[in-house]
Amino acid sequence: MKKNIFKLFMLVFASVFLFSACSDDDNKVDTKEPVKKPLSFKIAVASDTHFFDPSLIVNDGKAFQDFLNTDRKLLAESNAILDNMFDQIIEKKPELLIIPGDLTKDGEKVSHLNFAQKLDRVKEAGIKVLVIPGNHDINNPNAHEFDGDNSSAVDHISPREFMEIYKEFGYDAEAQIEKGPKLSYLFEPLEGLWVIGIDACIYENNIEENYPRTGGKLDEEHVAWIVEKITEGRAQGKEVIAMMHHGLVEHFPKQGEIASDYIIPNYNTIAPRFAEAGLQFIFTGHSHAQDISSLTVGDKDIYDIQTGSSITYPCPFRMVNITEDLFCIKSHDILLNSEITNNKELREFAFDDINESIFGIINVALNSGGDSSSPINQMIGPAAEVLMTMDPSILQPFATEIYTNMCGGDEKGVLSSFIDPDTNEKVLTYDYAKAMLEHTSESFKQIFPLTDLITKDSGPSDNDFKVLLKK
Repeated sequence: MKKNIFKLFMLVFASVFLFSACSDDDNKVDTKEPVKKPLSFKIAVASDTHFFDPSLIVNDGKAFQDFLNTDRKLLAESNAILDNMFDQIIEKKPELLIIPGDLTKDGEKVSHLNFAQKLDRVKEAGIKVLVIPGNHDINNPNAHEFDGDNSSAVDHISPREFMEIYKEFGYDAEAQIEKGPKLSYLFEPLEGLWVIGIDACIYENNIEENYPRTGGKLDEEHVAWIVEKITEGRAQGKEVIAMMHHGLVEHFPKQGEIASDYIIPNYNTIAPRFAEAGLQFIFTGHSHAQDISSLTVGDKDIYDIQTGSSITYPCPFRMVNITEDLFCIKSHDILLNSEITNNKELREFAFDDINESIFGIINVALNSGGDSSSPINQMIGPAAEVLMTMDPSILQPFATEIYTNMCGGDEKGVLSSFIDPDTNEKVLTYDYAKAMLEHTSESFKQIFPLTDLITKDSGPSDNDFKVLLKK
């Protein structure tokens, strides 16, 4: 009996310890004797902030509203959202904030300059900050301001200017351990923690081609450098993490085929090399969705931790705690409730925005790049044409639910329904859509069985995640 009571006590003690190790808040230990402080890091993660400086909305009017009608970003609210997010992060007192790209709407110089000023406030609160560029940030010909019915070009920035503006946030050559290819770097912001910032963006010919590339890539030189740095760090006993704007591990089945711009080419050979070298965690963004995916290579696991956009539903940021044995993540909503959000909580306001613009979002997806031969158009084009014949009062909540579920993570399936006027019975919209799509296209029918996997997350928890560290 005593042995059983002792075992129960130890189990409860271990559970309390595990919970406290994953808490966002600092825990004070009352002890009479000094204890050696264990290795631990507290990190905030934000992504795809897409800050649009308020000065670039010279006069709100048709030009800006037309743009918003086909976009999913809360650009007009981005200034207030960013300030509130940084207030929350400062209050949580992490040691480090990392932002894996798309800092600005479209790389406007004034947006970058004022975004860096906002980061100064975070740094002055004692929090170190590291950033890397996203596909929107450099050499972007879409850098514009809006004035009534018109929009006009404003200054964008070059890779060199990016390094100058963000010198204090990863690009100080004297503070870096090493500069890598393009705008990649190796940094040790906290003793014992190496961060590899990876620039996989394609921006060299954007201005000449008048087209900002969405996709990314890593050539062999770049991959070899990253593998070398992972290996060096692990050999020195460092905890090594990485951040990159584009994905490294698929976040849903066939992502590499149907949404190739959101994951680097050759991911299926590059990710195993990173894992074998000892990288267990990489922080990504780009897709505006909360999702954690993993890949097992032999006895090693690598996790791609994708963080959603701060100005797109559900407007999240993450807090990460790393101890000697445990890695924990908790997601948080940015808190904002004011006239700017129609006196609604930001999460609700962002949901309503998606719902109002969902048809524009679908049209943009179908016509992205104007390439009717693209995989995503071949796959969903015929299906979307059929779906768009549905009653809008049925299709709109259905499409909004699928989209917001993917953005929010931890998808549990599509639950929207409607009352069939002929039978007066409730019908699940998902089942109804399936029946409509049976005879659309061969390419869609081939992947239709995978839709359940897309709408029901079978991977790790996306918003409350913990895993043991592998030495």
